[in-house]
Amino acid sequence: MKVLFYDGDCGVCNTFVQFVLENGNDDSLKFCQIQSTKGGEILTSLGISNIDVTTAYYWDGHDCYSKSQAILEVMRKVRYPYRMLSVLRLFPRSLTDVGYVLFSKNRQFFSKLMFRKKVCSLISTRSSSRFLS
Repeated sequence: MKVLFYDGDCGVCNTFVQFVLENGNDDSLKFCQIQSTKGGEILTSLGISNIDVTTAYYWDGHDCYSKSQAILEVMRKVRYPYRMLSVLRLFPRSLTDVGYVLFSKNRQFFSKLMFRKKVCSLISTRSSSRFLS
């Protein structure tokens, strides 16, 4: 099972999940809110003791990635041309994580900038099976 763990209270994170649902090419990819009981249980079982809601995590069934590496691994699962962004994996993680942390610390600002109105995304019945709760 492949799972993207995301902050369910973050507009940017929810928009990213919607983007992956619409542009993804791997229907086996599941999604789980970090704040959920299931999210905490799985991440703890993967050895992550200090779960940070400002950090995205991606588990591919073998390895668990966090921060920029999690997002870039998920970008490998979307259609071209978006998949091209995954080439950033070739940069040192320390560099890509700096960008991730800067964005993460300011995500509420970016969320307000991107969504001047409150955004509520509805999940289709077809997609609902891809969410772990």
